[in-house]
Amino acid sequence: MKGGFTMKNIKRGSVYIVDLREVDDEFNGFYPVLILQNDKGNRYCDTTFGVPIDISKKTGRSYIPIEAEGLHSNSKILCNHLLSFERNKVHRFLFTLDDERMKQVDAVMVRMLGIGSFPK
Repeated sequence: MKGGFTMKNIKRGSVYIVDLREVDDEFNGFYPVLILQNDKGNRYCDTTFGVPIDISKKTGRSYIPIEAEGLHSNSKILCNHLLSFERNKVHRFLFTLDDERMKQVDAVMVRMLGIGSFPK
């Protein structure tokens, strides 16, 4: 990331390495996490939220495949596992999701949370 990473510039749609120890029992360690909170919230709140990315073999509508760009291997965005964590748990920027993939994530999250309607 040009200019270096600071906790002030955490961005929605970007993937960061996050320390999930003491955040979640299932993901106890450092994992890539897609940030879902809006940029204003990321700038001014002490916490943010997102979904982990893992090499899960599970399939279903809440798992979005993602190629290895910036990751060790092809993985899945686990939209069924929404996490809230303090911003100081965010350690390193990896990459930003493309608009098309982010639209897929948005559609799954809207459907899973039951908020509004979203095109299928």
